[in-house]
Amino acid sequence: MKKIFKNPLSLIFTGMIIYAAAYFLSSFTDKIDSRTYGIIVIISLVFVICGLFLNIFGRKPKK
Repeated sequence: MKKIFKNPLSLIFTGMIIYAAAYFLSSFTDKIDSRTYGIIVIISLVFVICGLFLNIFGRKPKK
């Protein structure tokens, strides 16, 4: 789990994979209702936004 949070790009890809899995399950099967789908989408957006934030602001300037 520490490796995921060290690299911001892996956070972004994790969020995208979570969203893709939720989209697949909601569109092709009846396993997920709309409320659960919304919660999963919000969680995946948090992953992506945190990854972008860490990618932009988390880099330390090299001397």
